[in-house]
Amino acid sequence: MKSLQSHILQLLSAALSLSACASPADLLQPGFGAIIHFESVPDASVKYGIQAFSDSGRIVFSPNALDPPKKLGYGGGFLAYAGASVPQWVRVTWNTPIFHYHTNSKTGKISRSLERGPIIGDHIVAVAPRIPEATLRYARGGKGRAILLIFRLHDNKVQLSWSVQETVRDPDTGGTGRVYSLYGGDLDCDEPGGMIQTVSCTAGYLQDAPWYKASWEFL
Repeated sequence: MKSLQSHILQLLSAALSLSACASPADLLQPGFGAIIHFESVPDASVKYGIQAFSDSGRIVFSPNALDPPKKLGYGGGFLAYAGASVPQWVRVTWNTPIFHYHTNSKTGKISRSLERGPIIGDHIVAVAPRIPEATLRYARGGKGRAILLIFRLHDNKVQLSWSVQETVRDPDTGGTGRVYSLYGGDLDCDEPGGMIQTVSCTAGYLQDAPWYKASWEFL
């Protein structure tokens, strides 16, 4: 127990030191549209009892289990928040599973319940200190924009990527779609993962992308 407490204190100390270089406080206040995507990778183990909570104590995502996908960029889950703030950091943990089996005396049917055992994965992911101020300002500055945060869970680390999501309508075709700009973090813009699986992603500003159309209507 002492070694676990010591490990947690080290993680929290590291996160607090990262917060010293965070973006201006006004940019981190509630008011963002936020989309959270959490996912695993094909060579990872199944993770149980996942809890991801922010420096303010808010739960970011908490699935009971996360299976590795057959193909990178698939599986996991999505959550959307309105009026969200950008956390300084997110702590992600998962536990050793303890299964309990119960037999229904009338039907004979066996059910299973899950109890969280000792923590076996414990990672603090810096968020706000890594996102450029320009990205946060752009995300707050237009109708329908949202910060997309992708958390990719490996067995020994948690990767983070971010971008600004917008929904557009092409008046020439009548079609609608999502586009992503100011992409950054641990994953490449063209790497499968989250919703970033097409050419509608750029690390720069949207209007500078070669596929941008000035006729788009933003929804």
